[in-house]
Amino acid sequence: PLLLDVRTAEEFKAGHIPEAVNIPVDDLRKRLHELPQEREIATYCQVGQRGYLATRVLLQHGRQAVNLSGGYMTYQMWAE
Repeated sequence: PLLLDVRTAEEFKAGHIPEAVNIPVDDLRKRLHELPQEREIATYCQVGQRGYLATRVLLQHGRQAVNLSGGYMTYQMWAE
């Protein structure tokens, strides 16, 4: 799946999952056109709430989407 980091640009710069695309959740609706229609999208944020909201937005717009439970903090625990 396409990894979609929905945190702020500042949070993304401070660290992110490799190959992730950054579109903050507050900008997602107006930037949907930047995301592929045919590819599943895995959203994440710092711990999960914004990722969940982004997943709901994507599903409402007919996209295949899942939320990476635990967000970037969980990823960091496993990546170290």
